[in-house]
Amino acid sequence: MVKAGLACAAIVALLVSASAAEAGTCYDPWSMGGSTPTVGPVCGEILAQGGNETGNATPYGIPSQNGGSVSLLGGAGGPGMGGLVAVSGSYGAAHITATSHLDADPGDYASMYTRGQFGFLDRFHVVGPDPVTALFTSTLEGSFFGGGEGESVFRIQDLTNATFVIYSLAASAWELRSSDTKTATGYFVPGHEYIMSYSMQAEAHAVVDPWTNRPDSVADLGNTGHLYVDIVNGGALAFQSGHNYATNAIATTPIPAALPLFASALAGMGFIGWRRKRGTAAVAA
Repeated sequence: MVKAGLACAAIVALLVSASAAEAGTCYDPWSMGGSTPTVGPVCGEILAQGGNETGNATPYGIPSQNGGSVSLLGGAGGPGMGGLVAVSGSYGAAHITATSHLDADPGDYASMYTRGQFGFLDRFHVVGPDPVTALFTSTLEGSFFGGGEGESVFRIQDLTNATFVIYSLAASAWELRSSDTKTATGYFVPGHEYIMSYSMQAEAHAVVDPWTNRPDSVADLGNTGHLYVDIVNGGALAFQSGHNYATNAIATTPIPAALPLFASALAGMGFIGWRRKRGTAAVAA
């Protein structure tokens, strides 16, 4: 009874912490309060946390990174549980993979939550004397399993008069819809300064308890997350980053070289060895 009570308390704590982690430093900075975001220019962040009746998972890897581009690999692991997260990207393109695994029997108490976030800010203005109309396209594509999901959000604010040109262009994907594309048009005038924010995240939550049996969860947005900017009318837009967001100009952001190490990293997290040990003990019994 005491063991079940402690396990139940641990699982509740894990679920609460996962819920509290919804807001991260790299995802949708406007949602964190204030009229103008301050996070950037390019930001990546990973989160991995979990626990079961033996204790809590031990995190590893670099949790966050900022700069002109990001490439992160990390996770958490322990006996009977493990999670991995990879994030890479730069202006206009990103890749995120989050995976969680539990080696637990139905009715046990265990949870593993992983999340990867990517985001960037870029300021821009109109070049020349004429207004510009531009088409913004946000695409999201991946593969999902066990409740894993991904989403992105894009916003533009006119800093000169503190109004939104595009308040929210949001895309989302999950098992039943593995890709999503959203478009919006913006009108920009000379002499004004603008700032745009693009954010993307993938999260995977594996849970085993008396009510849920979901030992594996995957959100693989390793295929692509893209933002395109194409001029419809007028001259040009000059971006502070110097990046060209046109559909025919964006280069594919390479998936991190560390991604092929996913399998070996899983083996090193402890739960595969623990599962083998558990299986051997069961055979001996």
